[in-house]
Amino acid sequence: MPRYLSEDEIEKLLAVADNEKSNVGLRNKVMLYLLYVSGMRVSELISLTVGQVQFDSNFITVSGKGGKSRMIPIPADMMTLLKAYVENVLSALLDKGGRRKKNDILFPVTYAGKVKSITRQAFWALLKNMWKKTGIEKTISPHQLRHSLATHMLKNGVDLRSLQLILGHENLSTVQIYTHLETGYLRKVYDKKHPRS
Repeated sequence: MPRYLSEDEIEKLLAVADNEKSNVGLRNKVMLYLLYVSGMRVSELISLTVGQVQFDSNFITVSGKGGKSRMIPIPADMMTLLKAYVENVLSALLDKGGRRKKNDILFPVTYAGKVKSITRQAFWALLKNMWKKTGIEKTISPHQLRHSLATHMLKNGVDLRSLQLILGHENLSTVQIYTHLETGYLRKVYDKKHPRS
């Protein structure tokens, strides 16, 4: 069964990210928010470029497993946050030592004077650090944010086919692992939706 965070735990984690004020801290905040609201894999997140973000239509095109691309709808509030990040923070992260580094990396870091995409390991370390500040006594991984989004969306009524498209799973049966919701919730949905109940 996939391990996921409750909505309350997600709120506490996002609240920790909201306290970040430095340019690097703001980059980390945007990464965390985007990873959760999009349900993308961390490997998809760290390889994003500015060109993959469609600000006019609120979609991000990601290159998933096997090189297959998909479009993920992004909530308007997240796109506003992302646009502010690109316009106000990204240029400062790319402008090291007064020399603007020319590239399209959405979440850059500078290693040995070279601008590169942040690594999965570096993002995991950032996530663990933010998680520790919540005071919640359990482990976390970037993939749990993906499981959490899927679980929360199912609880809020999204259908499996839509969830399959958002998460980029090839088979619908793969998405069915997220139907591990508590039986009380399933009972309510059944009673509400079944024509003979």
